[in-house]
Amino acid sequence: MGLLAPAAFAAEEPFGQERVETRPFRTPQKLRGHSHAGHDDHAGHGHEHKHGRTAERHDHAHGRGHPHGKGAHRHDHGAHGRGHAHGGAGHRHDHGAGDHRGGHGPEGHRHGGKAHDQGHDHGHGHAHGEGGHAHGVETENLFGFTLGSDTEEAGAKGVALENVGRIGKRGTYRGLGQKLEASFGATNDLSLSFSLLGDYHRLRNVPDFEDVSGRYAANGVGAEVRWRFLDRKTAPFGLTLHLEPSVARIDEVSGQAGRKLGSENKLIFDRELIPNTLFGAINLLYDVERMKERHNNFVAERAANAGVGAALTFRVTDDLFLGGEARYLRAYEGFGLRKWQGEAVYVGPTLFARFLKNGWISAAWNYQVNGRTAVNRAERAEAVAEFNGAVAEALAAVAEPPEGEQPAPLQLPSAPAFARRGHKDLVNFERHQLRLKVGFEF
Repeated sequence: MGLLAPAAFAAEEPFGQERVETRPFRTPQKLRGHSHAGHDDHAGHGHEHKHGRTAERHDHAHGRGHPHGKGAHRHDHGAHGRGHAHGGAGHRHDHGAGDHRGGHGPEGHRHGGKAHDQGHDHGHGHAHGEGGHAHGVETENLFGFTLGSDTEEAGAKGVALENVGRIGKRGTYRGLGQKLEASFGATNDLSLSFSLLGDYHRLRNVPDFEDVSGRYAANGVGAEVRWRFLDRKTAPFGLTLHLEPSVARIDEVSGQAGRKLGSENKLIFDRELIPNTLFGAINLLYDVERMKERHNNFVAERAANAGVGAALTFRVTDDLFLGGEARYLRAYEGFGLRKWQGEAVYVGPTLFARFLKNGWISAAWNYQVNGRTAVNRAERAEAVAEFNGAVAEALAAVAEPPEGEQPAPLQLPSAPAFARRGHKDLVNFERHQLRLKVGFEF
C-alpha cells in the first residue's frame, strides 16, 4: 500500500503537468552531452528531425525511435533501446545532465534546445502545431503586380514563367510580354535572377500607333536584383529595393521594332497585419526606358513611368490567398518627371496559390477605372485654329453658293477631342492589364 500511494496521488495530477522524481545515479560519472536514467552505455542522445521539404537531420547513438501522431517529429535512435509511441500531437524534452522529462500537450512539442543545432547546446527551441513545422509565408509574388519584400534564402534556386498581358486601346490592341527567369539566393538578403524575354503584339486602327500584325518574337534578355534592407519578420516592416534592367528589341507598348534599354525599379514595403492571415504591401515605382524605333530612323526617345501601388491579401486556406490591389501610374517624356504625358488608376483582384510540393501560381487582373491624357498646348492651339478655319469655309459655302446652284447642306467638321478629367488614358496605358506567373522552387 505504501508503494501504491504515490502512484494514486500522481494519477490525479492534470495531464501534461506530471511531476517526475529525479534521483542521482548510483555510480556517478562525468557525462558528455546528456543521458537518461534507465539506459545503459549512452554517450549522448539524439534525434532525427524531419520538417517537410527542408528537414535537418541529427543522427545519434541509441534507441529504435518512437513515432508521434498528428504531424509531430519522428526521433530515430541508434543501436539499442526500446521504441515507444506518443499518441498526442507532441511532447517536450528539457535535457539536463542526467535528467529526462517528458510532458505531453496539444500544441506540438518543444525542444529545450536550439532548434537545428547538431550539438546538444540547446537554447531557443521552436514550436510545432498539428501540421508540422511552419516555414512562414513568402510575400514576393503574393500581391500580383505589387511585390512583397521577401528574398530567396541563401542557396535557394527557382524557375518561373511570367506573362503580362495588355488589352484595350481605341481600335484593336493586344499585347503580351513574357519572361522566363532562373533565380537564386546569393545571401539571405540578396536575390539575383536572369531571364529571357518574349513579345507578342497585334495592333489595328489604334490612334498614334502603326498597325502590327499578330506575331510572336524573342525580345531580349533581362536580370533582376532584390536587396532586402529590413526583414519583416524581425523589423516593424519589410523593406527591399527591386531593380529589373533589360535589353530588348521591341517596344512593349507600341510593338515597334528597334533598340530598347530599360529598367523597372521599385522600393517595396510590406507587413504582416494579422499574424499568418492578412498581409499588406506598398510599392513606390520608377520605370525608365530609352527606345530607338526603326521606323523613326532610330531617333532616341526617353520615357519614364512613376507611381505607387498598394495591395492586401487574405489567407483563405493554407495554400490559397485572395486579395486586391490598386495602382496609380503617371507617364512622362524624359527621365526627369517634368513633361507629364498622362495618368491612370488601376484596381483589381489578386490570387496566390501553392500546388504540388514546390510549385506556386500568382495571378492578377487590373482594370483602368480613371485616367486622362496630356495634350500639347501648341498642338492644341493648332488643332483649334484648323477647326475654326474649316467651320468658316463651310459657312461661307452655304451663304454664298456658286451662281445657278442651290446652297449645299451645311457640313461642319468634327471638333477636336481633348483629354478630360474622369476619362481614361488609352495612349500611354491600356484598359486591362493582366499578370500570370508560375514558378517552382528547388
